[in-house]
Amino acid sequence: MSVKPDPSEVPRLMDNLIQAWTDITADEWYREFEEVHPFGDGNGRTGNILWTWHRETLEPAKLEFPPDYWGQPRLTLTGI
Repeated sequence: MSVKPDPSEVPRLMDNLIQAWTDITADEWYREFEEVHPFGDGNGRTGNILWTWHRETLEPAKLEFPPDYWGQPRLTLTGI
C-alpha cells in the first residue's frame, strides 16, 4: 500500500484486523497490520512480536523475522 490510511480510520481498521486474527495466516495478518500503520516508517517491532505470537513461535530460540513485503533490506544485529 503506497498511501497510508487516514489516522482517524486506524481504530476501525484495527478492529477489523483483530476480528480476522483466526481467519487469515500470520503472514497476511502481519502485512495488513503494517499497512494500517498511518506513517510511512512502519510498525516493525510491534508487528514482529504479533507475527511471532500469531505463529506461536514466541520462544526466544524460535524467533524469526516476518516477511519483507516492501523490498527494503533487513538490518541484522549480531551478538544479541
